Amino acid sequence: MRILFPLVLLLFSYHLSNAQAWLELGPKVSYGFTGYYNSSIAADDRVEYQLQATMAYGGTVGVNFDDFGGFNLEALLTQNEQTVNSLDILNTRIDNSLNWETLDLLLMYRFYSDKGGYFELGPKMSIIQTAEQTIGN
Repeated sequence: MRILFPLVLLLFSYHLSNAQAWLELGPKVSYGFTGYYNSSIAADDRVEYQLQATMAYGGTVGVNFDDFGGFNLEALLTQNEQTVNSLDILNTRIDNSLNWETLDLLLMYRFYSDKGGYFELGPKMSIIQTAEQTIGN
């Protein structure tokens, strides 16, 4: 409710000023590789990183205030997985699997070019929902 009131107020103020504004709503899906990085672990020759493919899904709400710009708020739920294999002192292989779920919130300013592309800039906040580590041989 705290977000809805300023949004309605913003749209109403654009309406009064005769500016062009529109609201866009839609689903969002993203696919790619994900993982974490630790420079101390990466510098160790006995450690092997394995990035896993992941999919995020959620939605987006956008307020566009002219032909070339607008603000988008996106919320994405992501299941992440990464495997880090290492060797201990006796050269025994240790498999370390990490699984975590995040809620990613993005507030982006989107600039649209007249050629059809766009550029986004803004902060992202990731909230860890669950995390699980499995260590085995």
